[in-house]
Amino acid sequence: MRHIAYVIGCSVAIFVSALPATATENAQPKSRRSTAAVKQRQLPPPIGYDELLTIIRDADLKNSIVSPVGIIQSIRQRCIGFAGTPEQLQELRNAGAPDELLLLIPKTAPFPEPPKPRYSGVLTINCSPADCNVFVNGRNRGKATNGVFQISGLRPEETWVEVRRDGYKSSTESVFLEADKPANVQISLNPDPVVAERAGIELLLHLLRNFGVSGAALGSNSLVASGVLSLTVNAGEVVQRDVLVEIGLPDSIRVVTLSGGRKRQCAATYKLSAKAVEFGCEARKSPDEALKHELERCTMMLARHYPSVVLESLLASKVRLSGPVPGTLASPVLLRAVTSEGTWQFGLNKDSYRPDWIAFTGPDNVTWTGEYAGYQDRFVFPHKIVIHDQANKSKTEFSFHRVDGKR
Repeated sequence: MRHIAYVIGCSVAIFVSALPATATENAQPKSRRSTAAVKQRQLPPPIGYDELLTIIRDADLKNSIVSPVGIIQSIRQRCIGFAGTPEQLQELRNAGAPDELLLLIPKTAPFPEPPKPRYSGVLTINCSPADCNVFVNGRNRGKATNGVFQISGLRPEETWVEVRRDGYKSSTESVFLEADKPANVQISLNPDPVVAERAGIELLLHLLRNFGVSGAALGSNSLVASGVLSLTVNAGEVVQRDVLVEIGLPDSIRVVTLSGGRKRQCAATYKLSAKAVEFGCEARKSPDEALKHELERCTMMLARHYPSVVLESLLASKVRLSGPVPGTLASPVLLRAVTSEGTWQFGLNKDSYRPDWIAFTGPDNVTWTGEYAGYQDRFVFPHKIVIHDQANKSKTEFSFHRVDGKR
């Protein structure tokens, strides 16, 4: 308030000094008019910064033992004609200006601090595949860890999040961020069809080498597998029989039932060239029509879905292949082949590319699954085969405990 009153007083004094003589004379007694008018006209202008600094330095107030009261009184009469900055006030103080004098100088109002910018809460991006690259508003922010990427310090506004990964189609999502509030975005990428098809072709070539398929004809493959055939019929009854499966590629596949003494009873042989099944039993054994039907059916299904036969048919038919994008660490590695007859899926070991399992689903709702774990590498034969006919509610299962043969 003291500074305000001082500045107002200076302004009034300056204003009064600028009035014409006639105006000021009317406000004063006649006996003092001429003298007051002369004094008012002779008042110098307010003191500027440079002049004040010169006055203080000339008076040597910093080293003088003389009281600065007279100088301060003179300055009061003329007024201060500037607003001092912190730098100017410091320079005057260094020159010897006492605090009483500095208090007469109006201070420059400091610039108001700009408002602090507000930010949104943490933005969490969940992406698949797990090692995707994250871009926010076109800027590469880095790679996700285990499918999660978090970023803070974003402004509250509409934000664009893009996820990329080699071999996949990139995808972009927008999210409106609010101040101090967290947000989440979830993006899953689809494999690039061209890359997936190329990967599928590479996997198929691995399979062809493993199964000895030449590409023109079935490779030689002879082995004998012994095990148990379990038949589940409509009523849920399970019938088990000891069997041998004799693989004699490229000619035939035979399933033989055994008696308790391990003697051959009946056999169903599928001729690949004729694509037909021949059934026969020992001379002293009359054929069981139910067994004949089931054995013929099982032999035909086994022959149609034996790996070498499948791969050969894939080569000879129009097939759409797809495999995992290179760099994917999934195990087993999945190869998918779609044909006019149905869909094949191959679960391959990621190191050897030999099958862990093979599955087929046809248009007649019959699924065939072969499991290959637990056998020596030189034998490519499943230890379990399951044929499930959903329409007829029947299931046939081969479980093999011994395989002998050669590739």
